[in-house]
Parts: sequence; structure tokens; C-alpha cells
Amino acid sequence: MGGYGHDTKVMRKVIALRKREPDDIAEEGAVLDLYKQALGM
Repeated sequence: MGGYGHDTKVMRKVIALRKREPDDIAEEGAVLDLYKQALGM
């Protein structure tokens, strides 16, 4: 975390997510989970 209580990289991702459609976000999350399972993560 940054010294001021905010992680700028995470904040940018959150802001970017707010601009996207919930279905797109959910689909990306599902694909990410699938890949992580395949890699044993």
C-alpha cells in the first residue's frame, strides 16, 4: 500500500471497472478463475 493509505494501481483498476458493464466484469472474473484453477492456483 502507498504511504497515504491508497494503492494507486488498485485505485486505477477500481475506477476502470466502474466504467465497464457488470456482465463484462463477471465474464472476465470467471475466465480468470478458470485459468487459475487450470494452473493450480
